[in-house]
Amino acid sequence: MRPMHGLAIIVPMTHEQRSQRRVSWNSYEEDMAATPGATGAAGAAGVPGAAGAAELDPASWPALLAPRLAYFAGVARHEHVTRAAQDMGVPQSTLSRAMVRLEQDLDIALFARKGRTVALTPAGRTFLASVERALAEVARAAESVRADADPESGKVAFGFLHTMGSETVPELIRAFRADHPRVRFQLVQNYGEAMLERMRAGELDLCLTSPVPDAPDLVARRVDEQRLRLG
Repeated sequence: MRPMHGLAIIVPMTHEQRSQRRVSWNSYEEDMAATPGATGAAGAAGVPGAAGAAELDPASWPALLAPRLAYFAGVARHEHVTRAAQDMGVPQSTLSRAMVRLEQDLDIALFARKGRTVALTPAGRTFLASVERALAEVARAAESVRADADPESGKVAFGFLHTMGSETVPELIRAFRADHPRVRFQLVQNYGEAMLERMRAGELDLCLTSPVPDAPDLVARRVDEQRLRLG
């Protein structure tokens, strides 16, 4: 009888899996889909969790992640604190205090006040050009990472042994895409121990390796057996 090696799919062990020892072929999808909402101080302050974030327009990410810069850009655009506050949906007092603190932190006047209106100073115009680029990058970065984590169309970093690249992995991906056609794969070939280390570092979402490793910090499921040819 020819010796055989077990073929295993490996995924990181989540906190819940450590306590319940739950092993599932679909654990990757379940973990991505079950993102908790914000609670505690962050939730009380109006920062949305996964449910609220899913409803945000892409243009809202800068205001959420870099509020003072977004406030500054809004005031600069309207040249009027009250109109900017109304447009951005924040109290005028909040916006005014934020601009005062921003100028104090930078130790530079960004606005010249003229009654109820404001105008950018030369320093303010220079600052605005950089702020607009930064806010655009924040919005792009937020949408990019959310797209990669989307369980319906996200990206999966999938590692496997070199010997599995010609038949085993293409067959698995074809079967998976029958139900998840929009999911993208980043394919990584390496040897077993190197893939396990990359999983521990968060660089891989799952890997296919043989033999089944003795790694209590990871979740392994035997999916097949391979015959070894000797001689």
